[in-house]
Amino acid sequence: MLNKMFNHTNLLEKGLDTTWLKMEVSAQNISNVDTPGYDAKRVEFDAEFARALRGEKPFGMKATRDKHFVIPEADPMRVKPVVVSDTHYVKRMDDNNVDIDREMVDMAKNTIQYNALVQKMNKEFSKLKLVIREGR
Repeated sequence: MLNKMFNHTNLLEKGLDTTWLKMEVSAQNISNVDTPGYDAKRVEFDAEFARALRGEKPFGMKATRDKHFVIPEADPMRVKPVVVSDTHYVKRMDDNNVDIDREMVDMAKNTIQYNALVQKMNKEFSKLKLVIREGR
């Protein structure tokens, strides 16, 4: 029961950790904007996390026969962010594909998301504090 009571804060914590990782990756990309041969990195997480929140099975799997392996239930807490090389963008003459404008936008977006998650987490702890103090 206690685990279910803190499930919401656990999801917020996962969001904070992932947003922080995204900011670190953006900072790494920005710091390597002039490094020849550097491939920009990005964090893959949002789509898989949203799928798990909706309760969808991984890869759209479903059991059609009773002898199939048991398909694990979708669990948002088991989704992990993955840092991958971003190959979607054209490389410059120095074989670097960091787009500084895109990185700055990503950094701003992640900062806003992080601050919103921190505010939400603070509200959750305020509620818990109110309950502990019995509404006083």
